[in-house]
Amino acid sequence: MSHVHNSKSQQEKPNTPQKASDGFMFSRFLGGAFSLGLANLLSTFLGLATIIFVVRKLVPDDFGVFVLLQVGASFLAEVSAFGQTLAIPKFIASASEKQTQSDLIQTVIYFRILTVVFVIIVALALSPFLDPFIKSPLLRSLLIYAPLLFVFESLGKTFTCVLQGLFHFGEIAISNFLASFLNLVFTAIFVLLLNQGVFGVMYAKLLSSLIAYAYAYFLIPSQKGGKFHMRLLKQMLTFGFPLQFQYILDFSYSRLDTFLIGALLGPAGVAYYAVAQKIPQSLGGLYEAFLSVYLPFFANLSARGEDKKLINLLNNSTRWLALVTISGALAALLFGREIIEFLFSQNYLPCVPAFILLMIGWNLNSVENTLGYSLVAIGETNKTLTVNAIRAVFSLLANLLFIPLLGFNGAALAKVIGNMVAIPLDILFLYRKKIMAGILDFLKPILIFGACAMVFLLLGASLVWIKIGIMFLFAALCVLTSVITIKDFTFILWQFNALFFQMLRKFQPEPVASEDHY
Repeated sequence: MSHVHNSKSQQEKPNTPQKASDGFMFSRFLGGAFSLGLANLLSTFLGLATIIFVVRKLVPDDFGVFVLLQVGASFLAEVSAFGQTLAIPKFIASASEKQTQSDLIQTVIYFRILTVVFVIIVALALSPFLDPFIKSPLLRSLLIYAPLLFVFESLGKTFTCVLQGLFHFGEIAISNFLASFLNLVFTAIFVLLLNQGVFGVMYAKLLSSLIAYAYAYFLIPSQKGGKFHMRLLKQMLTFGFPLQFQYILDFSYSRLDTFLIGALLGPAGVAYYAVAQKIPQSLGGLYEAFLSVYLPFFANLSARGEDKKLINLLNNSTRWLALVTISGALAALLFGREIIEFLFSQNYLPCVPAFILLMIGWNLNSVENTLGYSLVAIGETNKTLTVNAIRAVFSLLANLLFIPLLGFNGAALAKVIGNMVAIPLDILFLYRKKIMAGILDFLKPILIFGACAMVFLLLGASLVWIKIGIMFLFAALCVLTSVITIKDFTFILWQFNALFFQMLRKFQPEPVASEDHY
């Protein structure tokens, strides 16, 4: 944490974007979020197209096995990162000299390669002992591809984090889009044309990841003179160590339910739950675009001591995130059955209640993650560890209680409960650091959603015109309660107009004078 909050932090000028004007800085914030958001929006549609295609071609059991293997590879990749997923962009973004940046990049890449090799060696050594526990012949056959899934997930995430710390959001956007586009193309080739079934889905995933992540690596600027530094590695590991436990706890909240469903309900239950999760997870990719920009900017403002702007950025971010995500939850409540049937066929209609609950959970999780990552950005990683530990306990208990009672719907309910516990704790820890999170800023749209949901349930609304009327009611209440303001629209139009002309000038940004809104 000393790398950000030491005595020099007020005199040194972080490389980006301190030297620019405030208007330019927030234009760049919006520009980064816009470029990543646009690419992730396209990736969302491509990802949905891929999953729609897959679930219509595979039986639920086969699809469930693939989901379990993919979740396992992702978990192993993050566990072996030793908390560097957040440490890398924070350290690089806060570096005051180019040489330090070069050394950081070389250090993290060499370290990640070392950890990947170590994990693979350990996994191969332990595989004979795990073999008796693998009952599914299909899972046994697919396991031979697990090391490649792990390698691509691990190194690809590292390259993306480096680009994030360098504020190269456009490059991340291109890599993300490339991965989704190629995955769709290869899935069509292997599954449709070559009739490879679930193995074709695996081949498509591996090939698209290889190409996209190799491209991300070559987008990293040449770091001439960069060297491996054990001192820098120790600092990053010290910072990331509590984040490692935080991830394990976060996994128990966000991913353990998949394994519990697999154990209690079988692969078919995993498939239904995966379909219910697909839309909120895909939309979560849009949030990841925002977070990729938010974290280094928030860390930069913290390093500069710009407390007022930091608080404004936090509160405006949580307000708009709450508004956008709860609007999605309202759409799921009103049209969930139609959405699931249209996208995934009638076979997956049983997952509609889980889909609605997961969309509400997506709303709460977006707010909670923003509050939690704000703590990380100011160096309070031990506080986020505490929050995630408490959330993990409540989530685990809720999963164990509700999955046997409600099936995979119980796992969706557990996500809502976990975030409801975590948000007040985040706010408390931010308050102790004199960062006043505006509770009403994000609570008002959620309360308005609750009121509209009550109207929907009381009316038993089944007619389309009633559902549309409820959506207009939601929008009107948001305007009347100042969740949406004229100032918001003015600022956003001003900034996006500036961004549009910047793109016309071949992405050569110029300072934009604007009102200090955020």
